[in-house]
Amino acid sequence: MKFASKLGLVAIGGLALGLGIRHNYERQPERAIAAVELFRAVCVPVSKLGDVGSAPDLSDLVPVGIRQSWADPKSQFVLELTSSHCSISDVLLHMNSEERDQFAALTTALVASEFPMLTLDDSHGLTEWDAFQLWSQFERDDSRRWGVTLSRFSSEETDLSRVFDQSNTVLKVNFVAK
Repeated sequence: MKFASKLGLVAIGGLALGLGIRHNYERQPERAIAAVELFRAVCVPVSKLGDVGSAPDLSDLVPVGIRQSWADPKSQFVLELTSSHCSISDVLLHMNSEERDQFAALTTALVASEFPMLTLDDSHGLTEWDAFQLWSQFERDDSRRWGVTLSRFSSEETDLSRVFDQSNTVLKVNFVAK
């Protein structure tokens, strides 16, 4: 009887562990959509007004405790809001390649619809990054210059990080405070 109960506990524990691991590796494709919607809901209005005080209600998010940062349970992204920028990042749980591709396509569409005054700037020179796109307005030395960046870089350049594809993706809007 003791053996059977121990075996049952091991089976239940193994099932719970397996489901937890599966959840981390089989993420929903909706995660990229949720992340872009978080950016649209918070970063877009703040950047258009240039005032962090205009941020919408963040009560659905979990304060992270570093800087002005919150974690979004739905997208598992971190939102950071400062006086000069608003960004979201997958630093808590890196996106897989399918999610990154979807996120990049959604970001391009978001920039085109929400920031039509921005143009893609390919002269940034950051070709060593895993990915870097910059949409901006005004010339590089103009104090009014602002824009949106989509960047991805390996958090640590090690053989292990390349094997597990652990690169950090950030979508950020820099704005001129008013």
